[in-house]
Amino acid sequence: MRPDRRRRKRRLKRGAVPLIVFLVILGLLLCVGLGAFLYFGSMFNRMEKTETMEQNEAGIAQEVLDQTSQYHVFNFLLFGADSNEFEDSTVAMERADATKIVSLDMDRKTISIASLQRDTMVWMPDPVNDYSKLNHAYWWGGADLAIRTINMNFDMNITKYVTFSMQGVEAIVDSIGGIDIYLDEIESEYFNNGFIKETGCVPGVYHLNGKEAMAYARLRETDNDYHRMNRQNVVIQTIISKLSDCTVPQLLTVVQSVMPYIETNFTNLEIEMWLSRIISYDLQNIRTQDVPKGDLAELWAAIEYNGYSPCYILRDYQKVITDLYSFLYPDMYHYSISMQALEIQSELYRKFANELN
Repeated sequence: MRPDRRRRKRRLKRGAVPLIVFLVILGLLLCVGLGAFLYFGSMFNRMEKTETMEQNEAGIAQEVLDQTSQYHVFNFLLFGADSNEFEDSTVAMERADATKIVSLDMDRKTISIASLQRDTMVWMPDPVNDYSKLNHAYWWGGADLAIRTINMNFDMNITKYVTFSMQGVEAIVDSIGGIDIYLDEIESEYFNNGFIKETGCVPGVYHLNGKEAMAYARLRETDNDYHRMNRQNVVIQTIISKLSDCTVPQLLTVVQSVMPYIETNFTNLEIEMWLSRIISYDLQNIRTQDVPKGDLAELWAAIEYNGYSPCYILRDYQKVITDLYSFLYPDMYHYSISMQALEIQSELYRKFANELN
């Protein structure tokens, strides 16, 4: 059922964690100002660029376009690809370790981040044509398949994405001299196992380097993936906050070191256009929400399918979509779910009816 793993056209450097790098670049440009665009334009060329995806290629339902066209909201995806080594060293496996919708509300001047639960059971279009957990979409078909999967299952209107690797995130944290993170009782006990340089950890604030910050951002063994998504957002906010104290030369050094770890289908002109707008946004107050927002209470069943588990079947996919729209489009009075999404959900419940009894 899975496409040939060797058909991946592009590879990022090994390892990955979501979303921090691109938002940090927004913060950098906020601090440096528009006068640095010429310099940044040359550095943008160090990112790996991929082809632009048109709306008719992205699996977007017409009902979605009809309902969102009047709102000045722009959504794009941020991926962190989790690479694993197999016996064949020429095959670099990349799953979306985290997938987040970043929403820019041009009227409210706000940024919202919706973190998608990576084990959610979803339908995947060609070349998969089957159900599986969400993070497999990026693994089996890169950003193109992941975008189409998210648009079709969550009624989104996305054509743009950014992916980046863990080494880039570590480089940022190290280049700003580390970050201070509060570890609670469970987290501090876990980190006593040697994940950070401190020993005898107790609840409190710890100064973490890049590798340690990524260990914190990826931690889910003590609880679940929802808590990990929150930890990732803590790292994001902490990095952006610390950048505000950096000098211009320090900021330029950070950006230059990060660019080779980023893949995107944004053009340089599009990046500069959006950054020029985001200058006026409040990056210190980024809104966040998990999808589904009700944590484990919204899961109907955790099943095994095609040898993979857990695959989470949600109690009400329609509610997940309406909750997502309430978060991303706070001015929208009512959202009507597309026939495409309704049919996908109906077929999912029919196919897995035995597991849901």
